[in-house]
Amino acid sequence: MADYKDFENASLDLYVNQGSDYKRPVKLTNFDGTPLDLTGYTLSLTIKKYYNVSQIYTGSVEVDGDPVLGNIIINIPKGTTDLFTGSRYVYIVRINNSTDTVRVLDGQILIDRYRDWE
Repeated sequence: MADYKDFENASLDLYVNQGSDYKRPVKLTNFDGTPLDLTGYTLSLTIKKYYNVSQIYTGSVEVDGDPVLGNIIINIPKGTTDLFTGSRYVYIVRINNSTDTVRVLDGQILIDRYRDWE
């Protein structure tokens, strides 16, 4: 992987239906537009109502295919989206190895609580 200063800490808002499983593919890139090589890294997802609160909701993030290509999938299960009572949350995706933990993606999760309109 490139030096962590070489890649972009991207921001992306997620639009999630309350009470539904949510999956979102994302491509992580370096500043020059090349894929962020995720070889040797684990990924973590933190979801909170606000950045400064201690309660953390569960979700996961995984590499999608070849780690050299920088593709990930953000997963938020129905059991978690059922717990979302507000309309806005924040999340952070980090990559981790034996020496570094680095934020690579963050943003808001905007909740649609009116899933039964149909």
